[in-house]
Formats: sequence, C-alpha cells, structure tokens
Amino acid sequence: MEVEENYESDETRSKITHIANGSKFTVYALVEKDKEYLKNVTNKFFKDAEKLHWQMPEISSSIPFTQIRSGAFEGFNPGAAKYEKVYITIFSYNLITGKIEKIADAYEIKSGSGLVIGFDNKIHDVKNGKLWIDSTGKSHSRRPQNV
Repeated sequence: MEVEENYESDETRSKITHIANGSKFTVYALVEKDKEYLKNVTNKFFKDAEKLHWQMPEISSSIPFTQIRSGAFEGFNPGAAKYEKVYITIFSYNLITGKIEKIADAYEIKSGSGLVIGFDNKIHDVKNGKLWIDSTGKSHSRRPQNV
C-alpha cells in the first residue's frame, strides 16, 4: 500500500516540504524560508558542537530542530508560498556514540517539494510526489520490499 508514499495529493498539502530519513541514524532538521535566520540558528549550534569535538551526550530539547527517526519522515510548513525557496539544515546524531555529522547547511529547495536522506547519510532530491524515491528512481525506504 502506498498511502504515505505520495505526498502531493491535494492543494492544502502542496506547501509542505517533506524530509524522509532513510539513513541508519536519527536526524534533526530545520526548514526555514528566512535563510539568514536559519544560518544564525545553525551557526551557533554547529559552533557549540565543534567545541565538543562533534560529540554530544544528548540533543537538547531547546534547539529548534525537529527529530526524524530512521525510517520516518516529517512534513514542514515554514510559511513559504508554493514553489518559493526554503532552506534546510540537517544533522545526524548517533545515539550510541553521541557523534554529530552535518548533512546539509542551508540546502535550498522549493517549498512543496522534498528530499530523502539515504543510507549513505547524504541528501537526495526526491521524485515529484514521492517521499522515498530520489530523482534517479532509487528507493531509500528502510522498509522491507514485501511489507
């Protein structure tokens, strides 16, 4: 069944920017239409992470990033008009080691589109209307094929 695979099915959801996490780590994402605000927030966070040698025992709930577990996806509405530019910052967090890895910093896409983080811990633009399938047709879903 492909219920959650398609995300551009009606006009009210077309401004939502989706991020699917096909990596093996939990990721944290922030989507904003104001690039300067995003840069200010993420610069502070990454400076703090760098001071700690990219190791953090836990991620504070006070940061404005949204947690996306491995195999899950989230929709973001940064208040941008459909097809207006939005900017995305994403980092992965290894719960066992506490290691943080920057995946994207102010990555630009159009509102209403999406991206997927692959098993390689890199971002891939998705095929229009698909959550897990990148623009080359490769699926990054963590679900077994026959489920």
